[in-house]
Amino acid sequence: MSSVKKSGTPSIEDDLIERSTLARRWKCHRETIRRKEKTGQLHPLQLGERMIRYRLSEVLAIEAAAARKGGFGYLIKAKE
Repeated sequence: MSSVKKSGTPSIEDDLIERSTLARRWKCHRETIRRKEKTGQLHPLQLGERMIRYRLSEVLAIEAAAARKGGFGYLIKAKE
């Protein structure tokens, strides 16, 4: 069973990002992204049976919080 939940339908204003794109952006493995989902640190949107996306606004907020807490390395290593 998948841990991905339908988090509502994104509005037309939402910019969405794919899991693989997010992994490249954060310079981590896709499994790290999945672990962030399971711990509730990242909220995926399931748009189809196999189509998972993330709101760019949430990604940017997470990055900003990580920068305030001591840099991007904190984001990847925190709570894993």
